[in-house]
Amino acid sequence: MTFSKAEYESVRELIPLYVKGLLSDSQKAEVEKAMEDHAGLKDEIQQWKEILTAYKAIEEKIPQPSGAVYSRIAARIREQDCPGLFGRFLASKKLSFAFIAAQFLIILALGIYIVQTKPDYRTLNAPPKETGSSLKINIVFKETATEAEIRQLLLKVNAHIIDGPKRSGLYLIEVLFPEEAEKSLSVLQNNTIVEVAEKSY
Repeated sequence: MTFSKAEYESVRELIPLYVKGLLSDSQKAEVEKAMEDHAGLKDEIQQWKEILTAYKAIEEKIPQPSGAVYSRIAARIREQDCPGLFGRFLASKKLSFAFIAAQFLIILALGIYIVQTKPDYRTLNAPPKETGSSLKINIVFKETATEAEIRQLLLKVNAHIIDGPKRSGLYLIEVLFPEEAEKSLSVLQNNTIVEVAEKSY
């Protein structure tokens, strides 16, 4: 069985769980099948096993913290006075609860406000605002075109991406201002990063 690159990467993500014995039977079988086809995967699993063994050895050498240490720290904290308003909150359970409840209500109110507030920005592939008629263009950018160059060009012609890229590299974009449609199409067709730009019908 030949794995695609995406399938191979998904199997690699399972390696730590495989080494720890935390996978289901089907996932374990998938990893083992992939090991047969990819020697590099087998080496990687071996490295993970060595790392896990080394961690276990380190854990055995490091002594567990004593309960007495924790008790001494807790006793010291209790001995110290907490001055001011903070100390009163700690001393009174009712005040502490009221303080926490007030914080929760503030966070809840801020969350509702943020959800209801519309952002002041729009991405290039955001749904268009209602502008009446608009021009849709099929466009293919050159393989050497960077994301920054594509974004800059689309902003220049007041366009945004509706669909794509397809496997062929085809995008469908929309120019939002009908009165500038022909000019925008001409700018796109004559740009050095554009392979093809034609009206979509």
